[in-house]
Amino acid sequence: MASQGSQILRDVRKKTSVFVLAAASLAFTFPAQGITIYSQPALSPDSPKPIGSAVTDPDGSDQDVTAFDNFTLGKSAIVSRVTWRGSSSSDAMSGFAVKVYTSNPDPYGPPDTTSPLAEINVPGKANEQPVGSGWSDYSADFARPLALTGGVQYWISIVSIRNIPSVWGWASGTGGDGKSIQSYAEFKILAAPNDRAFSLGNESAELR
Repeated sequence: MASQGSQILRDVRKKTSVFVLAAASLAFTFPAQGITIYSQPALSPDSPKPIGSAVTDPDGSDQDVTAFDNFTLGKSAIVSRVTWRGSSSSDAMSGFAVKVYTSNPDPYGPPDTTSPLAEINVPGKANEQPVGSGWSDYSADFARPLALTGGVQYWISIVSIRNIPSVWGWASGTGGDGKSIQSYAEFKILAAPNDRAFSLGNESAELR
């Protein structure tokens, strides 16, 4: 009986070792899912508190308005993807323009819109995922990963490109400084309440 018991124990240990090795191999062969580097989560779809951010292409209109929000990373990172929440798409939507800026001229001042650090022009619906109550999540990838420095204030603008004068709302978020701004066609810049809902990530999980 002792010999039989020893053999059973050896078999269990052998099978356990094989299982552990297989599990370890599986863990290391999963494709990288990426990470979220910075996030300002959206408020509830039932209470999004959006602000307008839409321009008419190609001629523009008096209704054109661009919304901006500032953000600061806790540490330096490489960013390759942006996601955001706003009004669901309509026939008037032809795409999005997403831009990242430094501050001008004061490091804590408004965005330097003359020289974007990065820009994404997204045709169509930008991987739209409806979340209910007339709101959707969108996403887009930068053509090249963007290196951002921790502790430095940056700005992001996300604008719906429209084929006729019409509105699109960028939903409110939380986790920033609780405010954003809007720039109107007549060059007015006005403070806007609440953060905007967006996140920055890296699909390859690469950090600096």
